[in-house]
Amino acid sequence: MITRLYGWGNSLASHTYLEMINPNDNCFPLKNDRGAIARGLGRSYGDSAANSGGVTLETQLLNKIEFKLDEGLVVVGSGVTIQKLEAESMKYGYFPYVVPGTAFVTVGGAIASDIHGKSHHKIGSFSNFVTEMTLLLSDGTFRRILPRGDTSNLFWATVGGMGLTGIVVEATLKLQEIETSFLQVEEHRVKDLDGMLTTLTQLNEKYLYTVAWVDLSGKYKGRGVVSGANHLELKHLTRKLKTENLTVARQRQLVIPKLLRFGLVNGLTTRIFNSFWFHKPLGKRIQQIQRYMHPLDSVTNWNTLYGKSGFLQHQFVIPFEKSYVMREVLSRLKDARCSSSLTVLKSFGEDSKGMLGFPMQGWTLAIDLPLHSPHSSEALKEIDRIVMEAGGRLYLTKDSRMNPEHLAIMYPRLAEWKEIKNNCDPNNSWQSDQGRRLRLC
Repeated sequence: MITRLYGWGNSLASHTYLEMINPNDNCFPLKNDRGAIARGLGRSYGDSAANSGGVTLETQLLNKIEFKLDEGLVVVGSGVTIQKLEAESMKYGYFPYVVPGTAFVTVGGAIASDIHGKSHHKIGSFSNFVTEMTLLLSDGTFRRILPRGDTSNLFWATVGGMGLTGIVVEATLKLQEIETSFLQVEEHRVKDLDGMLTTLTQLNEKYLYTVAWVDLSGKYKGRGVVSGANHLELKHLTRKLKTENLTVARQRQLVIPKLLRFGLVNGLTTRIFNSFWFHKPLGKRIQQIQRYMHPLDSVTNWNTLYGKSGFLQHQFVIPFEKSYVMREVLSRLKDARCSSSLTVLKSFGEDSKGMLGFPMQGWTLAIDLPLHSPHSSEALKEIDRIVMEAGGRLYLTKDSRMNPEHLAIMYPRLAEWKEIKNNCDPNNSWQSDQGRRLRLC
């Protein structure tokens, strides 16, 4: 059953649009044995926003945006998307400090995942710029929570807590000032993993945003393209670009047919695409900020390229001193013939303060794999073991297959998080398919 949430003030209204709940009956406190979970855009890679047999509370109508420009702050509803937040902020010469690889994420989802971006090596994750939140508890009451003080434990349990402590209704965020909507980008082609890690480390010193694309095909040596970018000052814009200053990108949309029932992503097509992408012209250039931050958002329904069977995304992080693990991972993927065109390497700075926050100091690799790959499941199980033994962890937001026995090893503050979850939700009203699968609820 699905319920939409809307309204502001001392009470939250619930409106059922599938008529599975009596619209005259207040659904708080929740009495469903399968509980409820919030859902923003429903674009999660795994099952963190799914609740089979339970209630799903949609948040799109929680769309308040209120700027406090004299303080560099914005108060937003949890249903506001990163895309909308960027567009509205840029009108006033501001931009969010941390944005993910896609703008189709809600603020509520960003907090529940404590998302990271290309800037993590410099400024950390999304929660570093959340100054307060209003949380809806399972008994129907609201609580204002802050990163410091008496409510800090609940704050940091909610950050990265996958929506299982309550629903973030609104949040206050810090914004960074920008002079233009453009970035100065520098790109480098590297031939192997050593070159990639060295180049990425060097660019981390110069640039606020860095990212690397890895060629996961052919010889699996770790060749790829590394880029860094900084915000461009107004004085460095050409006369033509000054007329487009602080404008939202006009995305050129490539539409993939939804009716595509067979996968176009296989070993051959991946190798051809990766070769093209590796050899494309590189250098220094000026690029609109949203096109650099969210390159895939210009391709509508890109996931349909994987066909009816779909794909999974696997992301892990390992400590810097265990960089040799990356070679082991590439070797396992090569042996299993797991090819990918969407393999991204980044470096993390400080650890997430969230009890279940994913970022920790180290290297993080995200891989998209077609589900029809015959040996991918066994390869990923082996990679999970290697990552765990190296002191790394998997990203819960992109997980759909983690062994629950590994969770406490990868997330050492799990017991602390569970105690807070039990205290603020004694009836276990906030549940999800992922929460039950990983024994979080």
